[in-house]
Amino acid sequence: MAERLFRPPVLRRLPDGWMGYHDGQAWPVRDPGGAADVLGATWFFTGEALLVEPPEGEFCALPARPAPPPLPSLPMPYRAAAAPVLPGMRLGAHVVPRAALWRLVPMPGVTPLPFAPPGVMGMGVSQGFAALVLDGAADAPLLALLSVQGRMVGLPCVDARPDADAGTLDIMPAAALALAPPLPEARPAPPAPETALVLADAGGITFALPALAIDAVLPPMLPALPPGGAGGRIRGVVSHRGQVLPVVDGGQALGGRPALGFEPVPLLRLGGVAVAVAVVRGLRRVPEAALTAPGAGPVIATAWPDGAAVPVLDPAFLARLS
Repeated sequence: MAERLFRPPVLRRLPDGWMGYHDGQAWPVRDPGGAADVLGATWFFTGEALLVEPPEGEFCALPARPAPPPLPSLPMPYRAAAAPVLPGMRLGAHVVPRAALWRLVPMPGVTPLPFAPPGVMGMGVSQGFAALVLDGAADAPLLALLSVQGRMVGLPCVDARPDADAGTLDIMPAAALALAPPLPEARPAPPAPETALVLADAGGITFALPALAIDAVLPPMLPALPPGGAGGRIRGVVSHRGQVLPVVDGGQALGGRPALGFEPVPLLRLGGVAVAVAVVRGLRRVPEAALTAPGAGPVIATAWPDGAAVPVLDPAFLARLS
């Protein structure tokens, strides 16, 4: 006779069989005919066997478990109340919106304005900022610079502190606002340092050279053979600005196909040597921060001027004659 009947059990496969879990207890399960491998079925758990069909006789349901008693209410830990958001700033007897307070500066000397409307003390300049100074305490140590409709207005004050009131900018006659200087324009950030590179193709490779290392870009020409014939890396000579320059082939220097042939090609003058290339793509300016660290060998850095990685070569590597 079955000791207990559970419906449905929670099963876990073990190396040597099955284990059923119900009501916090674990029961070994004998699986007749591999029935536990069938999904979507209703099982009857007898304590030692897993049955597809319910056993004969009365089905023994377990009594309902009483509901657990409620947990005792514990005092919540103390939490400091969040400071209220204070939208205004109190400047002496006035409360202004916090967003209107541009900055606080020491009270400067004030130059009176002739024919100024009432309520205006004059014009003051402090730390390079000019403002229309309103009447206030004569001995106020501070001047609050306020942004009022895109103009700079100064309000003398003893101190500045947050206030719960949102404040207002209705602190000056409308006729005086036209006398206030405009807000200073935001100073643009200094441009990031850049490096000028000249891009060229030779030997089937696109490479770059520092622009400061290139004395000139010569138009396409066909070098002439030297009187004694070519030797070493010298493939010819050209005349530029009254000097005869030896010509080396940039394609061969890079281990690719020669740049020199039967057609004129552009040349890059690197000091006293002209380097023949297939194409000169032009000048590119790239941020110095976008260059990789110097590497070993002829590649001194890598740049991405046109969205593709381009090696930056050592000019001395291309200009060598031996």
